[in-house]
Amino acid sequence: MRNFLIFTLLIFFLSFFTSCKPEDLRMMTSNSIIIEFDGEQCLPLESFVPPNEDIFVSIKNSSTLDFTWHVIIFPISESIGLNDPKNTIFSAKVPAGEQMDFNFTSPKLTARYDTLCVPDLHPEKRILKYLLVVDPYPTQVK
Repeated sequence: MRNFLIFTLLIFFLSFFTSCKPEDLRMMTSNSIIIEFDGEQCLPLESFVPPNEDIFVSIKNSSTLDFTWHVIIFPISESIGLNDPKNTIFSAKVPAGEQMDFNFTSPKLTARYDTLCVPDLHPEKRILKYLLVVDPYPTQVK
């Protein structure tokens, strides 16, 4: 009976720990991003893209505020504006209640980049998101 209990606990712990392994970011990369801004949140909180590729972005603004989505290089000082080309990789302005599509080239360097959803009338209410640039698994040709 004791051996059965030990065996059962061992199986339970092995299955628990194998199910808790983290996702491999390389499997999550995509050349398209969908973003939704509702005035309070900007989702998803992070997006995964491959380096130095054309990225399609569809942004839906379901709020009553115009807003701009910025992909920036951190840190950004208070004296430098969000549209400063030294800090900004890409920006897209989306009017209230609209959905718009954009393209931009992802950064060459694999890293985590900050993105901000900024209501145009309330720039102090920045919502931080992340753009993770990762090398995807190579595609295998048979």
